[in-house]
Amino acid sequence: MKRNQLILIIFFSSLLWSSPTAFINETLHYSVKFRSLSAGNATLSMKTDTINGKEAYLLTSTIKTNSFLSNFYKVRDEINSWLSTIDFSLIKTTQKIREGRYKKNNEAFIIDDDILISNNKTIPLYGKIYDPMAFIYFLRQQKLQKGNQYSFFSYSPKKIKEIIVKITDRKMVKTDYGKYDCYVIEPFSKDGKPLLKNRGAMQIWLSADSLHIPIIIKQYTNLGNMTMQLKSIN
Repeated sequence: MKRNQLILIIFFSSLLWSSPTAFINETLHYSVKFRSLSAGNATLSMKTDTINGKEAYLLTSTIKTNSFLSNFYKVRDEINSWLSTIDFSLIKTTQKIREGRYKKNNEAFIIDDDILISNNKTIPLYGKIYDPMAFIYFLRQQKLQKGNQYSFFSYSPKKIKEIIVKITDRKMVKTDYGKYDCYVIEPFSKDGKPLLKNRGAMQIWLSADSLHIPIIIKQYTNLGNMTMQLKSIN
């Protein structure tokens, strides 16, 4: 754990590339497809906020199915995560999940980097943990290149697990918003188990310019693939 923390400190101190202010008050809008069908819309937004009297970043992610798909399987998910302005580590998160008949509210917060309180359960910590989407913003500050590898401890309501993130390729991608030279980012579970439910995996395409905008986020599962593709930026 200490070695992983040292690696993160080194990256933050020596490899900072894009200023955090580059994506403060930024909202990224995505079209969502499931298999080949238009499924809805998603957003990622970052702004400054305060928590416990201290400045923090607030990262909000949403996903909503369109009216057609909602007739069969309605999704209305919203996750708010308050992050450290120093290293993007998690301070607090609230999750409102509405997927078909499944409904779940979750809240978790961290005390002194030592204890996680999640749905009234106390979990001891041995280092900082990260919201998986927040780690994308960590990567946006780095001088990326093919072959780079990072690691972090990821929070989910069910467990905390170590994730290895690799930059596996560099490709040109074409979207409705434009054509981009991108780094291909692939996260893996360190224990070798599937990263997501339904034996799922993920790839993220970050633009190769200094902003490292997430252009495409793709999830692969045994039920089908879901693709978030950038369509506009506010």
